Amino acid sequence: MNITSNKAELTSKRQLKKCSRQIDWREVRVGFVRPVTNKEQRIYVARMDKYPPVVGQLKSAAYLIGMTSSSQVYAVADGGNGLRSALESEFPKLIFILDRAHLKQHIYQGADCLGLTGFHRKLWVEHILNLIEQNQVKRAIKFIKRYCQPDKKTQVLDNLCNYLERFKDACKYRIFRYIGLPIGSGEIESAHRYIPQKRLKIPGATWHPNTINPMLALRVIRANNWWEDFWSQQASKNSY
Repeated sequence: MNITSNKAELTSKRQLKKCSRQIDWREVRVGFVRPVTNKEQRIYVARMDKYPPVVGQLKSAAYLIGMTSSSQVYAVADGGNGLRSALESEFPKLIFILDRAHLKQHIYQGADCLGLTGFHRKLWVEHILNLIEQNQVKRAIKFIKRYCQPDKKTQVLDNLCNYLERFKDACKYRIFRYIGLPIGSGEIESAHRYIPQKRLKIPGATWHPNTINPMLALRVIRANNWWEDFWSQQASKNSY
């Protein structure tokens, strides 16, 4: 029998009630917009929030660099729940591209579920990727389903099949490459490192949730090269 004591634990020297710090992890979302043909003209956004507010900021940023209501928009992103629908609601003329690296990671999880290792693991993954590259997603799903069994061990494979079915129109990588579009989110992964992580993940740092978005706003201002203009505007406001 477990007995829980209601007596508060005290510090050894001063006999004060011990305080415990609640530690939790929060997800920060980072994105950027740029013209397809110009990798340097980027505007970043970053926020600890749900997808719709972050995508709303992306839309405002896109208008700043010349997007119009008739512009064709391409979005490279992972398959996070709700992300695609949030993007499509703000950008009606949107073509969604599933990040190839994230897709590959999901396929490797399927191989691990089957207990494949070494050469066989690599061969299984590459065969599925080759089918997808050839725009034969249905064949890839059919191939995976051969290994599915009605037990918990193959739930990962069922999820992989559902994942591919959801994004079968978003992994036409051969076509995307041909028209000069990116198929991976390497640019944004790099931005994650130097915008939020460089400041929020310094050794020993902990943050109250209310302080994260204000700090992210400053990080975005610096990343967008708006630093001098921002502080000039603040100085003008304070001078009145």
